[in-house]
Formats: sequence, structure tokens, C-alpha cells
Amino acid sequence: MAGERSELQALAGALQTAGDAILKVRSRAFSLKRDKSPVTAADLASSKILERELSKTGIPVCSEERRVRAAKEMWFVDPLDGTKNYIEGNPGYCVMAGLLRNGKIVIAGIYVPSTRELYYAELGKGAFLLKGGKRTRLKASGRTRPSLLRVIKSRHHHTATDEAFIKRAGLGRQIGIGSAGLKLCAIASGKAELYVNFDGLWAWDIAGPQLVLEEAGGSVTDATGHALRYPPAGMRFAGGIIALNKANAEILSLAKKHWKEIK
Repeated sequence: MAGERSELQALAGALQTAGDAILKVRSRAFSLKRDKSPVTAADLASSKILERELSKTGIPVCSEERRVRAAKEMWFVDPLDGTKNYIEGNPGYCVMAGLLRNGKIVIAGIYVPSTRELYYAELGKGAFLLKGGKRTRLKASGRTRPSLLRVIKSRHHHTATDEAFIKRAGLGRQIGIGSAGLKLCAIASGKAELYVNFDGLWAWDIAGPQLVLEEAGGSVTDATGHALRYPPAGMRFAGGIIALNKANAEILSLAKKHWKEIK
């Protein structure tokens, strides 16, 4: 629809502007927020731009740096996903957002400043990568056998519980990626097949990447195989996250059993 197309264009422009602002910030200095997570000048600069630009759509903006009351229509924004990577000088970070409308994410975008890549999706219209003026449709791989699945291991948030599941499922090669957004984009691009997080994620961590992966043929559920319900209580999905290249009954069954044992 025309309205959604306009919102997608607004999102793409806002993400790229925020990404450019991040690249201009030279300092890697940080402070700690109340939850002990780091925040940098780059986080704050990106957040200010995204809030300003996306507010022009007339839709509330809920950000990691500025939370608002839950509504049926709202932007979920992560101004700098992968802050720890940014602090370390690692290019594995991105800027991302997803538009919630009546319980579903309908528009999403993930922008990678270091490579100027824009991943985006519209509900029911597919997922794409835009780089250097070239648009490529994203398609997740078709692998299903656990031993062949390439599993993404978080660089900073990998837990003993996650590792225990990987061993239990007999999964294949592990790939280290730091940002939640980049993890799901890797699966959507056919570079990996699975990401597990039994701790859970905030809505702004998963909203944009979820739609990109699902529109590429993938699957995103909680640890028991149920669909994510937006907006989540407290803005956090506490029931774990299982992101797959495609629905996989064997993996989801193992994840559900693992979840019951750890809770």
C-alpha cells in the first residue's frame, strides 16, 4: 500500500542517516546504564536521529534508549545493535527497526554502517538486501539435518544453557556473530541456519530481524515453538528465541524439552 511504501522509505532513510552519524563518532568511550549494559555517544546520536525521523510518520517510537507505553501501532528501534562490538572496534554492529501494526511486524529494516548494506522486508512481500544500488532477494537455506546446521554463537551473550543445547542437538559448525540483527540476517542470507537464545531478547532486538528472516523463508519462535506475541510484557520476550532457516520440528521439539528442563 502507498502508506506502507512511504513508511518503508522513511525507515530506510532514517536508518542510513543514523548509520552515517555512527561512523562520524570517533570516541569508543562508554558509560553503563542501570541494567549495566554499555551506552556510547554513537548510541545516543543514532537514537536521536531515528526518533526524530520516524516520529514524522505519526507513529510512536519505542527505542532501547527511550521506551514508551505499548500501543497497537509503534516502531521498535535499536539505534546501535552490537554496542560491545562497536566499543571494541569490531564492525559487527547495525541500526535496525520494525513497525508493529495490530500485533504483527509489517515493515523492517537493518542497516550495516560499515558495509552500507540495507536489509529490509515488508510483510508478505519478501526480504531483500540493497547494496551498491543492487537489490538481491534473500532466501534462507533448505538444510534440515541437525548435524548440517550452521549455528550462530553470540560473541558476548552466549550462555552455558545455549551451549548445552547445541551439544544436545548435535549441531554442526558454529559461527561467531555479535549482533542479534546480523545473526538473523545471516540466516536469511543462507549463511547459517540456527540461532538459539534461552535468555530472551527485548522487542527492539528482534522485531526488525524477525520479519526479514521470516520473509526469507525462515522461522522465529519462542523456546517452546510458539509465535512471538507483540507487544510483549515489559517489552521483553522472556521465553527464549529460536531462529531457524525454516520450520524444523526436530529442533523445535528438542528446544521445548530443553526449556522445560531449565525452567
